[in-house]
Amino acid sequence: MLKIFKFTILFFGSAMIYFISVSTVFAAVSVNFTSDAQLNFSSVPSAIYIKSGSACNSLIASVTSVIANVPSGSTFTLKTAGSDILGMTSTGGTIILTFNASDFSTGYVAQWNASSTTATATATFSVQVASADADYSIQVDGSDYSQYYSNSSGIITFDYAAGFSSSHTFTAVKQSRSSGSTVSTTGGGGGVSQNTVPAPFISQIQTNTNNTKATIAWQTDKPSMSWIVYGTSTNYGLQVTNNNYTTSHSLTLSGLVPGMTYHYQIKSEDVNGNIGSYSDQVFSAGISSVPPTATNNTPTNFTFKTTLKLGMVSNEVKYLQIVLNSDPDTRLAVTGVGSPGKETTYFGALTKAAVIKFQKKYASEILTPLGLSQGTGIFAKATQAKINKILGK
Repeated sequence: MLKIFKFTILFFGSAMIYFISVSTVFAAVSVNFTSDAQLNFSSVPSAIYIKSGSACNSLIASVTSVIANVPSGSTFTLKTAGSDILGMTSTGGTIILTFNASDFSTGYVAQWNASSTTATATATFSVQVASADADYSIQVDGSDYSQYYSNSSGIITFDYAAGFSSSHTFTAVKQSRSSGSTVSTTGGGGGVSQNTVPAPFISQIQTNTNNTKATIAWQTDKPSMSWIVYGTSTNYGLQVTNNNYTTSHSLTLSGLVPGMTYHYQIKSEDVNGNIGSYSDQVFSAGISSVPPTATNNTPTNFTFKTTLKLGMVSNEVKYLQIVLNSDPDTRLAVTGVGSPGKETTYFGALTKAAVIKFQKKYASEILTPLGLSQGTGIFAKATQAKINKILGK
């Protein structure tokens, strides 16, 4: 059973929200859901609930829509009886999530809206789409934002850090790899050649660095040769190939400089000459070879030296998240992805917000000497020096 909140005009019973007007409003109070609460949506294929653990400052609900005012650090999730369908974690400012029942007519979320009055606010979204293990384009206001591959449960998770200067409409659009189609690879996802036969689709990329080497593995949906171009910039300049046709790929890059950031792009070519490619990826050499300590799970002799920022992927990002999570004042998240014990190698919106909190906490040593009054969220020299000092390096 849910508690009745002061100043509301809602009645609760059997964990269902009952409406007594066209729309009902939680006033500006902190609203925490301690159990699933059913929304009284009409014309939906299955009942929709606000998931237990969701939090918001205010909530406007009707038989056709729900508008949740989600403060920084909070998560608001909608679900059916069987699975989560749409979730949002707000960072750096309050974000208003708007969802219409009409966008669930197929049993999956077609689109949703989000807005904020805080320009620095960023959001992490999780949305269930119709097809598992499939490539989707996330569109923002009708334009491609990035491409993602849904997991085995049909879930896509992504960060949006492009700013909320206005309300934005987010749409998940399945990408067809049929004859003659071209899939955008901006931000990730397997691309295809414009040809009469679909090109290989690349997925499940894994990177392991070891001193002066890096081994990169991936899968394709059809037999193809292995091919990686790489270098210290997006101009690449180096490449390694294997002409055996397979669906499980692994190539080793040698002669790397420890601590250096490398860019790479995976390509796979099938027997018909169709080339599938993946967008630019990044790793830092010579990090994972040192075993972690028992105290903070960062390498014993490791020192932060690489500039890290939004969109980068490397083991060093994970080490940074571990250190930030060791202090409640700079923690990425309390629960879920990015929380202690669930750190990742991806520098997303949560990591950026945590770096900003760290820079603000130690502003006199990081920001003031640089003439800055606000954190940048970029893990550069001054921030690296402070974290290395804390680690005794």
